[in-house]
Amino acid sequence: MGSKYPPSMRRCLPLWTLMLEAALVVIFFFFTSYDTLSQDPPKQLMRTFRVFQDVTIVAALGFGFLNLSLRRYGWSSVAFNLFLLALGVQWAVLMDGFLDQHFQNKVVIKLSRIKLATMSAMSVLISVGAVLGKTNLLQLTLMALVEVTLQPTTTRTIVACSRDSANQGPQYWFSNSIFPSTTVS
Repeated sequence: MGSKYPPSMRRCLPLWTLMLEAALVVIFFFFTSYDTLSQDPPKQLMRTFRVFQDVTIVAALGFGFLNLSLRRYGWSSVAFNLFLLALGVQWAVLMDGFLDQHFQNKVVIKLSRIKLATMSAMSVLISVGAVLGKTNLLQLTLMALVEVTLQPTTTRTIVACSRDSANQGPQYWFSNSIFPSTTVS
């Protein structure tokens, strides 16, 4: 069964994704470095790696085979998930590093940062499962980039807001969020 995408989409999409990946390779080349000063003992590092490996397998294969029941997409749903997971992890590592408070010209790539990036990309895979039959790969790619960009931004905003109001206690939170005109004495 041939592809039902128009010929312009079939020609444009591979070129667009290759250009996107080439841009990410260039960004990683100039703006990242690896964590060579890690103080983690080898046993803790291996334990973290095992958890990371399990999460990645669940993300890549679990969500892909979950969408396998769609007759039209079959094995291509697994390929879509692998592509979006790789793209989402790359973009999430960059976004998390650029938004880091200690950012100094280079994003330091650590295993913990990759683990968090995988969790960010998993939210994209859940969203992809909801719209898989109605969108093309270009729309899924744009959805992944936007969703992964908003996740660390939202997280940092929530942490900053909760840190600012932590000194006033829960009464301040409740009274100012629901009844802004009242004050707590």
